[in-house]
Amino acid sequence: PSGHCNLSCKFCGYSKKEHGRIVMPNEDFASYIDQAAEMGFKDFSLTSSSGEIFFDKDAAWKLDYLDNHPLVGFYQFYSNLILPDEAMIEKIFGLKKLAWLGFSIYGHDLESFTRITQKPDKQYNKLVANLNRIADKGGPGRELFEIHLRTDRSFNWHPNDGVDENSSELVKAMRRAV
Repeated sequence: PSGHCNLSCKFCGYSKKEHGRIVMPNEDFASYIDQAAEMGFKDFSLTSSSGEIFFDKDAAWKLDYLDNHPLVGFYQFYSNLILPDEAMIEKIFGLKKLAWLGFSIYGHDLESFTRITQKPDKQYNKLVANLNRIADKGGPGRELFEIHLRTDRSFNWHPNDGVDENSSELVKAMRRAV
């Protein structure tokens, strides 16, 4: 639904992108879903090749449309998890047809996050806060989440690994969230 991104990751072509920085209008989204569903498509992936779904201020409307569409089986998407607010995170846990949500995490601590994303610590802090909100929520729904970590080659960690007092706030939050 969105061709915009809130990050400027060094490895991503988004900053060089000249076209496609749009947010799909709700009417178009509904029409495309309806057409695809009528052709027999039941499962949808909402992730564009470069963009953040929650950059779309109407993302909640679009998720509701999919969730309530009688011909939609399931849907999935990626997010860098920085833009959703508390209400959106709460909403995610209530989505009936969400089959999978991948969190694209860039960096493993503040230094690597800001270096890779070229964004200030404010966005890092929002990411950590949102991961902690998910961890605090607990219960059903968390099994749908998966972390995709892109960071320095020298960093070696898996969510099944423990954390200690030397772990960054981001690593601690990732461990709690999955």
